[in-house]
Amino acid sequence: MKRTVALLLVIVLVLSTAVFAAETRAQPASLSLSFNGTTATCDVFASASNMNHSISATIKLYRGNTCLHTWTVSDTGYLDFSETWAVTSGYTYKLTADLTINGTTYPTVSTTRTCN
Repeated sequence: MKRTVALLLVIVLVLSTAVFAAETRAQPASLSLSFNGTTATCDVFASASNMNHSISATIKLYRGNTCLHTWTVSDTGYLDFSETWAVTSGYTYKLTADLTINGTTYPTVSTTRTCN
């Protein structure tokens, strides 16, 4: 009985450590793409776990496979980016962000919307 309880405690500890590691690797950014007529508003917010950590981002707006514009931005602690770009209604657009925080590169984040 004592061996079973000890084994269960070890399993719980290992699983909780694995879940914590996965959470710390979660994407630290949120993206928003909205339209007002034929103007796209591109918003990216990212935060570091430490306000002294550097954040750099390459943000791109695409129509289909064509990159319409690229912004390269950086800050410390958090990044709050918002820019507009002229678009054509009737097309689908994708906003992407490639982030590096304190030397760690994260997978590309993207959002897609259609301008009506």
